Amino acid sequence: MKKILIIENRVQIKSNLVAELDKDFELIICESTIKSIDYLMYSNPDLIILGMDFKLPLNTINYVLYITKAIEKKKIPILLVGYENEYDTIKQGLYNGAADFIYYPFINNSLVQRVKSMLPQPLTSMSKGLEYKSYTFQHKMDSVLNKFIFTNKLSLQEMSNELLMSISTLNRKCKSVYNDTPSNLLLEKKLEASIQILLNNDSSIKNVSYQLGFKSVQHFCLSFKKKYNNSPKRHIKTLLVKDSPAVLAN
Repeated sequence: MKKILIIENRVQIKSNLVAELDKDFELIICESTIKSIDYLMYSNPDLIILGMDFKLPLNTINYVLYITKAIEKKKIPILLVGYENEYDTIKQGLYNGAADFIYYPFINNSLVQRVKSMLPQPLTSMSKGLEYKSYTFQHKMDSVLNKFIFTNKLSLQEMSNELLMSISTLNRKCKSVYNDTPSNLLLEKKLEASIQILLNNDSSIKNVSYQLGFKSVQHFCLSFKKKYNNSPKRHIKTLLVKDSPAVLAN
């Protein structure tokens, strides 16, 4: 059974996390960022779920900065959990090394789906050496992309500098691992984030496009429709109807 370290001091969010995840995962609950460091010295959870309400000296941002360096070799992904009004802190957390985020309250089965998508998968029959190299690149690439989800200021040169490789090497690796370009990978991340934001709150299309650094609302809507073959509003409505209890009951 996969092991998840939950670091959350808000009773309501913590209770909901446990209620939704306890059936499928082994949970370790910690209400202090400082105490969690002691646990991580001797244990290797598969995922860290981190709340946004921790204060100095080891607040959420400082914790992400510290722990991503401390567990770099362990490659444990960090999922940030917070309210919509904690958007700025979430953005900083992603920039500093967290792997993903999810807004509270959770919509339908979104938490479980997100957690499962972030957990490491077992090695296939492929060469373990080649797969490890691929995984390492993906891990680094995800970290770089997460830094720039909420900005429109990212050039190939900046991305290659972050990854300590030339632009040509970056393009070649992205083609080999993802069969895609670096720019398209960032766009994919932004569009995936837009769905989560729209599912979990009442943000307008204009606000979402602004948050995610699109040049305009039109640019966002055209990019969204190209990927999902639907407008943002219609796509979100379809997802909500698909996962509603009434539909599931039928």
